Amino acid sequence: MAAEENMANGPNRPPLTDSPWFWIHAFATFALVALTVMGPRMLERQAQIERKQQGRQRALESAAGQTPRTALSTPQSTKITLAPLFVIVGAVWIVAWVMLWRRSQRLRAQYSGTSSHRTTS
Repeated sequence: MAAEENMANGPNRPPLTDSPWFWIHAFATFALVALTVMGPRMLERQAQIERKQQGRQRALESAAGQTPRTALSTPQSTKITLAPLFVIVGAVWIVAWVMLWRRSQRLRAQYSGTSSHRTTS
């Protein structure tokens, strides 16, 4: 009976999850949350990797009779940061949101236009 009422009222709007922009936005949201939660651990690991490389560099400087001048990295100051990832994923998140909003507005206009031409029985 509900299917008959839907057919009488015209076509239903497609669900939001049919849009690829919805899924891009959802995955970008998850990526931003994961970067925020895992960021400190990732930076700690990056600092450890950089310290190993800097230690090798300092050993070479010492072997050459020079005073080591290479400063060791800390999680707060690494050569490689997460900022580019935040910028890229944030830009994807914003673009996906805008495209999803535009799709929503277009569908709303399309289906509200068809509802005004319906006849009541």
